[in-house]
Amino acid sequence: GEIARTIQSISGVKAARVHIVMSERANFRRDEQQPSASVVIRYAGVDAEKSAQSIRHLVAAAVPGLSADKVTVLDSNGNLLAAGDDTSNTSAARTLGVEQTVEAQIADNIRRALTPYLGPDNFRASV
Repeated sequence: GEIARTIQSISGVKAARVHIVMSERANFRRDEQQPSASVVIRYAGVDAEKSAQSIRHLVAAAVPGLSADKVTVLDSNGNLLAAGDDTSNTSAARTLGVEQTVEAQIADNIRRALTPYLGPDNFRASV
């Protein structure tokens, strides 16, 4: 529809598909399902993650009651570009999280390997 055409007008975005799930109102339910959206883009020569953040806000602004954190953006290969909270799903944040996990695992492996030989308090492992 119109939202997909607008997304395709963004520089570097070659194609876009937008799927919107509107909120359901039920007479006997207290909690109303919030609207959500999924966007799949095919792009070339552009920072897709920056575009993904812009696309999330564009879609959220176009759909009544939809917040940007309820918009998921994927590329045509199925790679997640943006979802949930903006700050926790950036590429840099994901990379940092993986890096910290690997560092902790390596430090733990060093401690386990050296503790029998040096004792638990006779060395420091830093990665």
